[in-house]
Amino acid sequence: AAHRFSEFFEGGIDGMKDREIPWCVSTTITKPTYEEIKEARHLPYRNLIGVLGFGVHLVKPECRIYLQTLQEHMNGWSMMLFKLALQLLEYCFYTREIGIMATANLDPHGVNILYAYADSNFSTPRSTGCSLTMLNGCPVAIRVKKHSTTDDSTMKAEITEAFHASSDIVALRNLMAEIGLYQEEPTILYQDNKPAIQVAENKGALNKSSRALDIRVFTLRNRIEDQEVALKW
Repeated sequence: AAHRFSEFFEGGIDGMKDREIPWCVSTTITKPTYEEIKEARHLPYRNLIGVLGFGVHLVKPECRIYLQTLQEHMNGWSMMLFKLALQLLEYCFYTREIGIMATANLDPHGVNILYAYADSNFSTPRSTGCSLTMLNGCPVAIRVKKHSTTDDSTMKAEITEAFHASSDIVALRNLMAEIGLYQEEPTILYQDNKPAIQVAENKGALNKSSRALDIRVFTLRNRIEDQEVALKW
């Protein structure tokens, strides 16, 4: 992929920069204007995103949020978006020898013990969440996606993502049980929003909640009561 798009780097492959992250968190991405789309329509943006997608989904889970952000503009992109896609390519190229590695004996949670993380931003019209399920220090399931409903608070965005993470946890617990790797204790789900944890544990109230959110909360509560999931801050 780097050789295929080397013409867009000054100096070719040698002109690519060694990046620690694709781009900084302070980068603001806005919807391109008609003029910006017209200016950049000759660039092979879709081809670049397609090439990046294969590697990112297989061995670069940390890049999925970056890739998803770029994929939101497949129908119209700007010079800035193409530049960000090239930066993602640079990051993937220079970290190509750093992949996913399981380290069972180094995982403080224990050998063959599932645990997960869930987090979400709060934005309109849809928040974006990410959940990561780990085993032996290695990610075995990752979800990066915009929520299907509108969240009107940070707590609701966080609890929605905790619900999605718990669904992955239950599925993986069942799979591991089928092959004899039973999870004797509830799977720890790390969540950094205390109000969301309180509501999930039935220690807090939901005000003006939607039916969709009610179902998610009740399902999450059931999974906690069934000792399949345990939320931890």
